[in-house]
Amino acid sequence: MNTLLLVIPYHQKDAVLAKQLINWMGELHPEGYLHPCMLACDATVDRDTQADIFKLAKATFATVDLLRIPVPLDRQGWIP
Repeated sequence: MNTLLLVIPYHQKDAVLAKQLINWMGELHPEGYLHPCMLACDATVDRDTQADIFKLAKATFATVDLLRIPVPLDRQGWIP
């Protein structure tokens, strides 16, 4: 069986949009998705926001993983 991995990347400035996307997907398919979901965010996203988005995704997808991307030490070109 082929499996689709849905990846939802977000950062602090668009975390609200990630929540809205997951809520909308839940409305489209209330019984949930059998596909796994990977949430990818950088280290500037606070833990409470990460937890909120993770809970929403957990209620919508079969499995959810969180990938936290560290902020580069020199922060060159990194706009949080």
